[in-house]
Amino acid sequence: MVEHQRVVITPLPISKAIELSLLYFKNLGFSEIEMVPNKYIKLSRGNVWLADSWINKKMDLELFFSLTQDKKVAISCKYNFSTWVYEGSKDHSAADMEINGFIQFLEKQSIETSERKRICPKCKREIPWDAKLCPYCGYDFSGLEKENMKTCPNCKKAIPVDVQYCPYCGHKYSEK
Repeated sequence: MVEHQRVVITPLPISKAIELSLLYFKNLGFSEIEMVPNKYIKLSRGNVWLADSWINKKMDLELFFSLTQDKKVAISCKYNFSTWVYEGSKDHSAADMEINGFIQFLEKQSIETSERKRICPKCKREIPWDAKLCPYCGYDFSGLEKENMKTCPNCKKAIPVDVQYCPYCGHKYSEK
């Protein structure tokens, strides 16, 4: 087994980083094999796009999640290539392209998340969208969050009512 590893840092909360990691890599053809909540995800795929064609090969991807000293999320992305089909730099450059795309995807999501705001129903001040408590009056959003959730008809997981795509399975909701 040949390995290639890179670390990605994001300011997103760990639960959001995990959701987005699954969404991104599943869209690249990986399937989830194993998961330890807030710690580890193992994914696998049998085909990979290299140069200008699909090559049948086994590729595993392990994602390890941890917190840095400055409270950011470090995601260690470790690719494992089957040795009998390893093609050296082509595999590493393909993995690097996927990781670079993943970094851009997380950066975009981080900007969109930081720009989203909501109004506290108690003090009527604008606060960050992902705040669990209002920083001004202490209003607890935990009960309100349950009201603002729906169940994805495809994967049956609880998701926010205002999303256009399920972060777990990618199901698209039609505009109403």
